[in-house]
Amino acid sequence: MILEVVVLVGGSGSRLWPLTEERPKPLLPVLGRPMLDWVLAPLNQPFVGRITLAVGYKAEAFQGYESFRPIQVVAEEFPRGTGGALRALQPDIQGPVLVLNGDTFLEFELSAFWEQHRTQNPHLSMAVCRVENAGRYGRVVLDEEGAVRAFLEKDSTFSGAAWINAGAYLFSPEAWSELPDKPAYSLEQEVFPHWVGERFRTWKCAGRFSDVGTHEAYLEAHLRSGGRISPQAQVADDAELVGPVYLGPGCRIGAGARIEESVLEKDVVVGAGSRLRQCILAQGLTVAAGSVVERQTWSGVRRQPF
Repeated sequence: MILEVVVLVGGSGSRLWPLTEERPKPLLPVLGRPMLDWVLAPLNQPFVGRITLAVGYKAEAFQGYESFRPIQVVAEEFPRGTGGALRALQPDIQGPVLVLNGDTFLEFELSAFWEQHRTQNPHLSMAVCRVENAGRYGRVVLDEEGAVRAFLEKDSTFSGAAWINAGAYLFSPEAWSELPDKPAYSLEQEVFPHWVGERFRTWKCAGRFSDVGTHEAYLEAHLRSGGRISPQAQVADDAELVGPVYLGPGCRIGAGARIEESVLEKDVVVGAGSRLRQCILAQGLTVAAGSVVERQTWSGVRRQPF
């Protein structure tokens, strides 16, 4: 059985502005590759067929994107929300369907997720992750068998561990056909709460999850694995690189400069004696000699503290 895939990449990524002013969030680079490459990496399986990108914001940027499977790019004419975007694809795609949020990282084994779904044969399967501080996420209440019993709204005062929606869903053909016929709506808010029960099952994922929704999370996505220094980067002998640092190809770090826990995309030039701490600098920028920059994102002429 061949599994069709839909990746939702229609959002504007407003919380990552100014990085997303010119590029949609899924195409922002992470460790030198578009974020979407990392999202699609678990899908390189023989049972995966066509991959459809449901695009919205800066849809033209996705034209020509290539992966290990045929890619179909479908642009929405107006903002449809997650549910409306899927419903618009319904005539062209038959279940079963894997749906992914294209602006989040999820390390998972698709073969294990798919095997559980086929064995249990639920209406819908949803990947969930356990996070230690769930206050910034909506929570999912499960029973002992892993069925969804309730969804709880985001609560910033909540500080405990909980299961959260990891943004990966396996739709049975029946669930796919039952998506409401409305032009725009939220899958998570207007559909899932009505499907809770025995046939709405979860698959518990032990891999890393990140929504990469803030500047801090984008920084962490680069540095969590220890950062990376491109062989094509040039670093002065007396410059300091402190903690995890990402330097893209063509970066040049001047004499006496200090770079701490920062991400510099390709061709960034840092002048002599500059101090950078927890910064994100987009491609081709120059930091003047002697500058002191802390917890800022630079993209073009834009500067955004965080």
